[in-house]
Order: sequence, then C-alpha cells, then structure tokens
Amino acid sequence: MPTESLLEWFGDRGIQDVGLSDTLAQSLARNVSEPHRLGSLVTIRMGSEATNWETVVLLRHLASPSVTVRVGYAASEVSRTFEYVVGPDEPLGTGRVPLGRPTDADSVRLEPIDSDSPLRQIVATDASAYGYLDDPELNAARFSRDGLGRSWWRSGDLAEIDASGTWHHRGRVDDLLKINGLLVAPQEAEHSLRAIPGIRGAAVLPEQRSSGKWRLVAHVCVDDPLLTPEAVRAHLVDTLPAHLVPSFLVRHDNLPFNSRNKLDREALRSRHRERWRSTAPRPIWDERALWLLGQLTEILDVEDLSVDDDIWSLGLDSLDAVEFCARIADAGFGEIEPPELLTHRTASAIAARMNRDGTQEHSPVVAFNPDGALPPIFAIPGGGGTALAFRSLAGALGTDQPFYVIEPLGLHQPHRPDLTVPALARSARIEIDRRYDHDTPVVVIGYSAGASAAYEIVRQLEHEGRSTRLVLLDAAPGRAGRPGLGGPPASPRPGHGSIPSPLARLRRRTRTRLVLETPAMAVRWAGRALTPRLRVLRLATTGSTSAAKRYHQDHYDAFRRITRRAVNRYRVEPIGAPVDLFAAEVGDSAARCRAVVGGVTVHQVAGDHFTMLQPPHVSGLATALRALLSAG
Repeated sequence: MPTESLLEWFGDRGIQDVGLSDTLAQSLARNVSEPHRLGSLVTIRMGSEATNWETVVLLRHLASPSVTVRVGYAASEVSRTFEYVVGPDEPLGTGRVPLGRPTDADSVRLEPIDSDSPLRQIVATDASAYGYLDDPELNAARFSRDGLGRSWWRSGDLAEIDASGTWHHRGRVDDLLKINGLLVAPQEAEHSLRAIPGIRGAAVLPEQRSSGKWRLVAHVCVDDPLLTPEAVRAHLVDTLPAHLVPSFLVRHDNLPFNSRNKLDREALRSRHRERWRSTAPRPIWDERALWLLGQLTEILDVEDLSVDDDIWSLGLDSLDAVEFCARIADAGFGEIEPPELLTHRTASAIAARMNRDGTQEHSPVVAFNPDGALPPIFAIPGGGGTALAFRSLAGALGTDQPFYVIEPLGLHQPHRPDLTVPALARSARIEIDRRYDHDTPVVVIGYSAGASAAYEIVRQLEHEGRSTRLVLLDAAPGRAGRPGLGGPPASPRPGHGSIPSPLARLRRRTRTRLVLETPAMAVRWAGRALTPRLRVLRLATTGSTSAAKRYHQDHYDAFRRITRRAVNRYRVEPIGAPVDLFAAEVGDSAARCRAVVGGVTVHQVAGDHFTMLQPPHVSGLATALRALLSAG
C-alpha cells in the first residue's frame, strides 16, 4: 500500500493505538509535510527493530507532542522482555532509546561474552523456547539449560545496566571485532557521533588493514557548516575509550539506504573514501619528510596521509612504532626512539627531529601533558618496559595532569645502564630536579618491576625534605615474597634452593649427559645459555648497542634481566611518605605489598597486571587516581 493511502486509512478510522517498526515509522513520518497528520494516535508501540531517539522526534511530529511511545524488546525465541515508556514530558536523548526494565526480572540476565572483556550479552528464558528445528549446532551455540531444567537463549545483543537499573543496548556480538587486542562494538562510536549537534547521520564501519589489523572508519552527514573534523574528534576523544575512537572521519552529503529504508553498509564500504579535512594537505618539500611519509603510508595502510596528520590517531600502535624506528635506523637516517614518537606525532615533526644536530643528548624522560597545572606525576616502567605502556593512562588523566615517564638510562640512548636500584633512583631524581624546584610536591608511580626504583626515589626525595607520594601499580618493592621490612629472603621453592628436588637432579643429569655425548648439542646449549648473559655484560660495561639492534626484543630482554637482578639485591627500608597500591582484581599484589611495606593503602581496580593500563580498564584506574590525588 502506498504511504499516502496508509496515512489516509489511519486518519479515516481515528486509530488511537498502533504498533510500528522503526523502519515503517520513519518512512511514514518522512512522507508527512504537515505536522500532526495522525493526531488521533494516543499510543505508538515500537518493536522488532531498534528504536532511536530521532524516530521519537519524527513520531511526535507525525502524531502529536502528547503521544506516548512504548519501546519494546522481543524476539521470536522469547516473548516481550523489556519495555521503555517515552511519555509526553519525557526529555529526548541521543542515539538508541534504552531497553528499559525487564518485564520479569527472573527471566533475563547478563552473561560475559569473553573472560578478557567487560562486554556482556542478554540471556533470556521463556517456557515456550525449545530451540531451532533441525539445527543442533545453532542450538548448542544459542541455547542452554540450567539446573532447574529451564531453557536460556543467548540473544547476541550486548547490554549494560546503569545506576538507576535501566538496561541499555550496546551493539551486537556479531559486530564485535578486536582492535589492539580489545573487543570493540562500533555502535558505541555511532552513539557518540549522533550526540554531536550538527551531525544528521552517522555510521561506523570496521576496516581491515593490509597487515591484518583492524580499525574503525566513521561516516557522517553534517548539517552545520561550522562543524570541523577537529571538533568532532575532540568530542570522541572526550567521550570514548581510546580503542573506540575511529581512525578516519569521512563526510557524505547523504548516507545510502536500501529498499527497506535501512542503512546500506556494503554500499558505504564501496564508495570512494576521502578523509574529511578542514584544510587541504600542504605540499611536501623536505626529502626526509617525503621518505617518512612513504614508510608511514605503508605501515598504516593509508593512501591520503599528509605530513601534518597525527600518526597515533590514524592507528599507530607500539609494534608499528618499533617497526618504523627500525626502518629509519636501517636506512641510515640516524636514531629515533619509539617513545619520541609520542611527542613528534607527525611526519613533518619527525623530519624536523631528524634534521637536528646528531650530537644532541637523548633524554630518558618522555613528557605527556607537560603544560598541565596539577602537581606532576613521574612514572617508572617495569623492567624492559617503555613509556608507551603509560600512553593510555596519561591520556585518561587529562591535559591538566603533567605526566612524565622516566625510562632507564641506556634503554633508548647509547649510555651505560644503572645496575642497582639506588643508582636507578639517583638518575631519575636528577631528571625530576631538572624540571621542578624543591618546593614542588611530586607523585612517583612504580609499575611492575619499576616499583623498587619508585620506592627508592621517594626515599631519596624524602631524605632531602621534599614532599612526595608513592603510588604502586600492582607491584611491591624489593624481592617478591620478602616477609617484612629488611627481613631475610623468603624460603626457596622446591627445586630452587640449596637442596635440589629429585626431578631437578634428574633433569640436570640428563642434560649434562646429552651435552657431553653430543658436541653439536653442547655448542647450541652454550650459545643459548651464554648469549643473554653476554648481552647483559656488554650493556653493563659499555652501554653500546647499535641503533638497529636497539629495537630488537633481545635488547629489552637484557634490560629486564638487569632490572630483575637489581630488584633481587635491593633492601627495602622504611619511608614516611604515604603509599597507595592500585591492585588489579586478578592477582595477589596486595598481599605481596603488605608483606613488604607497612601502612600501605590498597585500592582495587579492574583488569589484570597488564590490562589495567589499557582500555577499557584504564579509565577506572585514572578516575580512582584522580580522586586520590585531589583528596590530598
């Protein structure tokens, strides 16, 4: 039936209560020029498709401002499970209308989709749901039974519950993809884009790079001629975790829709893509910048890269940074360390850095937000770790928080490394004194094996009379397992003490016999056993490592060994400064820290030892850290 005929049919009969899908509602409303064409409608029931707040606006135009919109959630497998009522006085939101509250709280729950992800899907039960006909594989994936024999259906719809108990839809399991090891729901980015005034429509699509990594591309329709891509990106950065911010923004006059009035995502993918820019890319005259642009274009798989584009916002990650720096070294253009890319974020800035005098001193300090007004934070990474580990935390703390990462000497400079914890602390203390006067209070963060150096830094600063605070991230100073301040080492584990276990003795005899009987094996065993030790010895005595080899994993492993040896020899002495431990929910760092540090305050945060510093868990860590520091 034509749209006009359907409207006349509704009007002639004075329909007061009608059920519509989101697609049909939008089709009817967009074909009505005069307002309140169906003024007799009292209630509109929405179902079978997701309903957006934009549709509620259209329905009020189609019917009247006093119409009540009842949005339901149901499926063929289960009956109506949720309902959200938008009354006449309900303020309008953005994005998708909430699912509301369950019609029966005992018939629905949330179930994790992955042990490493906070995302959860809706699981519902219905007495009439038995499964799919002749499809045992699909039944096994979507249906299960509990101890009472009830059948539960996994919907594939992601959801979360807010503080008021209202459920919100957060995408589909089928649409999830992994970016930098984290599961991402592109619909979250779409919601954030639609909340920006001046954006009429938005779609976020995943795109696979030639390297196999994934990124997000945002397609938008813009009504406001004054809206800029910089303003849009700033909004996304402020409202989304870093891994959900799209790498590209593409502007369209209109988004394509199919015959069912649904967004045609395949047609959108096949369109010519040109990134939305405020100004045209400037021409390149510098030969080094041109060469760098070619390398970055290849690594990032970006065709229209310009010398002024932020390479991190386009999807550069830590592994890409190491590869890029290795290419520069292999080409004979000198040394650029991966952490330097955090401050030199464009091809033009990197070229300017390369064109400087090659005799300049490389600092072990990487600065985030150096112009912030709050008391500074100095972070010490774990053994063999770099400043890249703290990039997400520094961003989540905000631009007002100065955040410095002090890497060990020699990690990214031709310098002899410090071999003891007090020496590490003295080098770090020199860097702190260079940047802030004696009256400025500082916060020192120690992560993983960096906890011992951070502890010693605070002890030395405290000895000078400086106001300090120590924050440990899932770590304890000194040798793990030491029972108290200055106490004796913990008892050796079986097979690692003075009396070897029978299994250890058998392994040792077998290895010795094989080495003695097989000369080739003896050579290989000696190479494997001695090479790491020789690498550590060379670093400890000369500090020399070629630029290209400095980006190999063996180099970072050597520093990990140096740090471990220094920590094992470090004797923890009492300090008076406050000590706070942010312990991951997975692990035993709280018990280990209490055994070493007296009076530590423990704060529990989400994630494990590694994921606590990465999205999405890092936002919770940043919030807790800000609250702690603001409270004094």
